[in-house]
Amino acid sequence: MKEFKGTQGKWGYSFNKKRTKANINANDWEMHTRVYVKTQNIDGIYVDSEEGMANAQLIATAPELLEALQEMVEMFTTTNAIIKKAKSVINKALGL
Repeated sequence: MKEFKGTQGKWGYSFNKKRTKANINANDWEMHTRVYVKTQNIDGIYVDSEEGMANAQLIATAPELLEALQEMVEMFTTTNAIIKKAKSVINKALGL
């Protein structure tokens, strides 16, 4: 299995009190990465957004999704279109 070169360790997310900003973090002892997801209206004013919070959840879960997909693809020896698509997405996620 090809290795994910991003921040290792558990990824998570939390929200500020107004739920206008999501904090996505990935921690390991050697590197700490923090990404902020902000939802704004057309005028640049921060607004509550269910869509923005859902995006934060997806981003924080992405490393686990990648790992699960890699494990699933390894189980199949067929070369059907779905497996080819999965391999293509894995390579895209890994920057290959």
